Amino acid sequence: MKILSDRSGEPLILTGDGRGEFYLLNVIAQKLNGTSIILYFPFFQSKVLVEIPKTRTTLAVLESLIEYVEEYDVKRFLVVLDLEHFTRGIRKDIKEKFESFGVTIAEIEPLNPPLDNAIRVEGRSKSGRGFIVLIAVMGDETCPKTECHIAQVIAEEYGMWIDPNQAKEEFSKKIRQTTGARRYDKLVEDLTEEELTTFFPQLLHALRAVERLIEP
Repeated sequence: MKILSDRSGEPLILTGDGRGEFYLLNVIAQKLNGTSIILYFPFFQSKVLVEIPKTRTTLAVLESLIEYVEEYDVKRFLVVLDLEHFTRGIRKDIKEKFESFGVTIAEIEPLNPPLDNAIRVEGRSKSGRGFIVLIAVMGDETCPKTECHIAQVIAEEYGMWIDPNQAKEEFSKKIRQTTGARRYDKLVEDLTEEELTTFFPQLLHALRAVERLIEP
């Protein structure tokens, strides 16, 4: 897979606030399928067709997804969210959020059963436009965000545990001191697909579902 950031298209990636997620996803995606499948991650503001809310890391980003469905007829999405933004359970929160926009949910399928940290949602907007979204929910109960996975990589590769629950700026500073890496992608670029599946199971299940969506 190859991820483009200079335009909008589909499958369209919607996630956190930009560069960190782009670099991480780009490295992981290329491990799966080279460049034969293209995904679009328009995190540059000038390339974003729909305004992304400031709370884009929360479930509010699903509202932007529906705008892409309604206004630009985009039908396929990959969404990456942190577990910390869910309050009543992943499936329930996603279903309620979509239904608040008038969306009819046809199916919610777990991609990593029995866990719900990677799911496939098929639905229809209020105006009747169909869409499919693959959702990866990062983190776990001990640390409900992406930094959880990065800390596990560092512990395995460098033999040192860096608390992922501390402030993100301090976490990033300690990563630089320990590994010399300034971006998360530099920590994973030499990992095998099997190792990536161990550290980032949600993303791998969601990305493989994208493969099946594009090349059934």
